[in-house]
Amino acid sequence: MTDFNDPLVFKRFGINHLSPSHIGEFVTMKSMWVMKRGFNYSDGLVPHMIRGEAVGKGLAYFLNSKPNNIDDVVEFVEQYYDARYLDTKESIEKSEEIQNIRLTLRPITKCGIDALNGIGNFVQSERKLELEVSKLLNDKRFPNLIAYTDFTFAEDKGNEFTVELKCPTKKTDLKYRHLFQGFTAYHYGQDNVNPINDSRILFLLPRKSTDRKTKVVTHSAEPDVHYLKDYVNQFHYQSELKGVVNSMMNILTQCQTWHDVAKLCPPNPDDWYWNKESIKMRREIWGI
Repeated sequence: MTDFNDPLVFKRFGINHLSPSHIGEFVTMKSMWVMKRGFNYSDGLVPHMIRGEAVGKGLAYFLNSKPNNIDDVVEFVEQYYDARYLDTKESIEKSEEIQNIRLTLRPITKCGIDALNGIGNFVQSERKLELEVSKLLNDKRFPNLIAYTDFTFAEDKGNEFTVELKCPTKKTDLKYRHLFQGFTAYHYGQDNVNPINDSRILFLLPRKSTDRKTKVVTHSAEPDVHYLKDYVNQFHYQSELKGVVNSMMNILTQCQTWHDVAKLCPPNPDDWYWNKESIKMRREIWGI
């Protein structure tokens, strides 16, 4: 097969930088990676993802301003969530799901406040990290990796640690994409990895119970915390990063267009992420 390798192989395909989500898609959902990065496919406004976004904004508001009334934080979260769906196509198509997830905002927000309050000195939310992959892996062709940590805290001694927030619909084991995102911040420092610290991934899990007699539904939430230091010996970040970027580059150097890339990354119709819209694009690209 023809080798189209050149120093700008990533830029030739419009990849000006990498991100943890980009890496996660390539490893676990290659056909979705092709659709998103090569053909501009968008998931749209997914309610449980907007929940995570809204709760993250609300917790940042709490950590920055420390309001006396927690209900102010909840109101902030609910208004943010509602505004994301104002006059959108999804607000009609997914109205029931949107309202059901809205009912979980209050308990999840309060659960997040309890989980983050007092764990350290708050430093910053949505902190930008830019890793010089070309320098770290000694290859000028590799683009930088850009990530945004959800929350950065500092211990009393000044050592910093990060908290990555997740608000899934149900309890789940740590996925590759979670670990890669967490360790991007945990190992940030390019040539020197950070010391062992309390960086963690925080899941805020919705719960609900129904009274047998009255049928009244009560919503609640609980935290599920994973400390990255417990995974550091099994997830070798730099090796993972090098392997993924090399693999991505090997595919791109064999191709001239994203249609060529698609031929090397055929979809599995049994994968979980196919819905009405993504199946439509899958058929346009691969014909299946």
